[in-house]
Amino acid sequence: MNCDPKSYFIPFQDGRFVAKLDYKWPNLFEGFSETKQTFWENEWVKHGRCAYSPNLDQQKYFTMAIELKDRFDLLRILRASGINYGLVDPHKVNASISAATGYLPILKCLKNHLIEIMICFDSNGVNVINCPPQFPS
Repeated sequence: MNCDPKSYFIPFQDGRFVAKLDYKWPNLFEGFSETKQTFWENEWVKHGRCAYSPNLDQQKYFTMAIELKDRFDLLRILRASGINYGLVDPHKVNASISAATGYLPILKCLKNHLIEIMICFDSNGVNVINCPPQFPS
């Protein structure tokens, strides 16, 4: 994996794109502020820089992330399995997502609450793959 340390996060200036990102990929812990984009900066530093290439810059990375989120609507998948808000059985969540995508996700919990679901993709961002057993946080 080639994580480019020089591909720094550049705050988005396009208000329409920021609004779309906030709607599609919100920070549920801190709320929204157009000038405070630290959540997306963290996502870029953690994941985007490693996907960075001349063909996949920051804007394209976030656009592709939104498209993949729309392709795999996790809330719809969970609701179809009878999983709603509150405490959930992680085994049932894992089984539901695996059944829908064909591959194993990564679940992150905090104090018995599911806070993040990750679906892993190949290096082209096209095909779903099994997430590694110990994905770096």
